[in-house]
Amino acid sequence: MYLTLEGDGQRAAVRLRSGSVPMPVFTLGRTSEAGYQHQLDTRTDVPVVELHGPRSIVTLTRDGALLYRDEDHAALLGLLERIIGAESDISGLDGSKPVHRPKAGGYHFTEVSVVPSGVGAYATHGYNGFPRAYLDRATTVEGLLTRGWGLYHELGHLHQQFAYKPSGLTEVTVNIYSLAVQRALGRTSNLLTVDPKTGLDYFRSARAKFGTAGLTYEKSFGAYEKLVPLRQLELAFGADFWPRLHKLVREENPQSDSTETALRYRALATYASRVAGRDLTDFFVTTWAFPIDAEGRAELAALQLPAPSTDPATLAD
Repeated sequence: MYLTLEGDGQRAAVRLRSGSVPMPVFTLGRTSEAGYQHQLDTRTDVPVVELHGPRSIVTLTRDGALLYRDEDHAALLGLLERIIGAESDISGLDGSKPVHRPKAGGYHFTEVSVVPSGVGAYATHGYNGFPRAYLDRATTVEGLLTRGWGLYHELGHLHQQFAYKPSGLTEVTVNIYSLAVQRALGRTSNLLTVDPKTGLDYFRSARAKFGTAGLTYEKSFGAYEKLVPLRQLELAFGADFWPRLHKLVREENPQSDSTETALRYRALATYASRVAGRDLTDFFVTTWAFPIDAEGRAELAALQLPAPSTDPATLAD
């Protein structure tokens, strides 16, 4: 049973009466692999199995859990904790102030038996959902380490900040967190994937479009190319760029509606410039052709910041 309490300081009193039966559970640091396997063999009348880490809850159907029962579940949950930690770190959730405390409770990863047509893994309020076809990447050590981008991505949705996320960037800024996980796990960045047709990775394919007629960030670049400038900001201004930006946004808590696309693009450019301590007008407007309107350009000018000593758009992993 899971309760979601909305608001500040909300509480619930729950009394479990009769009718419950124990389910197979593996708890990191408490359950041995042999003990877990024994539970799977003896608690056969329960359709659900769970894996628990300090910051994670994995809920599986019994059939889904049995598919990969031979995994090292301590290693699997340890890896999942590293993934959560990487996304927490780049989000600036360091506990330095109450507003920067990490999420209370575990992140919930759930096997789902029914998904909408055309939908695979997904994020929603309170949990990430994974169809059984994805379990080879979510519940095996090797799969999660080498092919787990989808889980990193869906968990990233739970860390996104709305202030600088117009709807067109929902599937772009989410991968700030996916890239952070890849770096934490020592994996090669997806941005360095080379297209066999062109021989170019995403840094170089995006750069080839700079200055072309009719260039617009929203329409001229592919999904991974749109991620490149967000990575370049880290390369230019340090690994703590995104943690500092997240913290500043949480502290100021600017309000915007999902329909306020121009406002959110302005916020992206102005917050980035403030955190960098540099005027990023040329980077956002001239080079990458972000849709920063006249009001946004005026806000950038009003910051009266110096130009970057190195053009971030020239940088690559």
